[in-house]
Amino acid sequence: DLIVTGQKKVIITLDGTSHWAYEDITCFHFDKSGNLKAEYCIEPALPTQKNDKIFEMVQEFVLSEDKNSVHWIVYEPEGRTGYANYSDFYNGRETYYAGYVPEIFKIDLNNAKLSDPTLPLGEEYLIYGQMPYIRKENSSEVIFIGHTRKDDSLGLTRYEFK
Repeated sequence: DLIVTGQKKVIITLDGTSHWAYEDITCFHFDKSGNLKAEYCIEPALPTQKNDKIFEMVQEFVLSEDKNSVHWIVYEPEGRTGYANYSDFYNGRETYYAGYVPEIFKIDLNNAKLSDPTLPLGEEYLIYGQMPYIRKENSSEVIFIGHTRKDDSLGLTRYEFK
């Protein structure tokens, strides 16, 4: 099977300036002959502010061990003001950057069905885009690492791509 995704892109105005904004995600699922098997559409599930939409929803696919399903990870952005990384903190550069909430959908390749989303860390934790999870070598298990919006608590959860 072949999976192809894209995200709707529109122009919005923020503070009198035009910006690209990202909205719904569409995923096309083709069989091995190139015939369209299914189309899956995802709207952002979490409440978003207008300025959160200037960040793309990062996507990733992980094939299950039995190769009968694909885990579609969608990272929903949330705009944050502060230090995006250690270098920004060290140099005193506050910026507007994205924190992400991971959502996992499971695509059943045989039946062309999309599951409801799973939020491995829940809605209250954000991850940084540079390191969403740690994967054990030769394993279908990952550990998601997150932090609260106030940055006062760390969250870890184990997820298995079965």
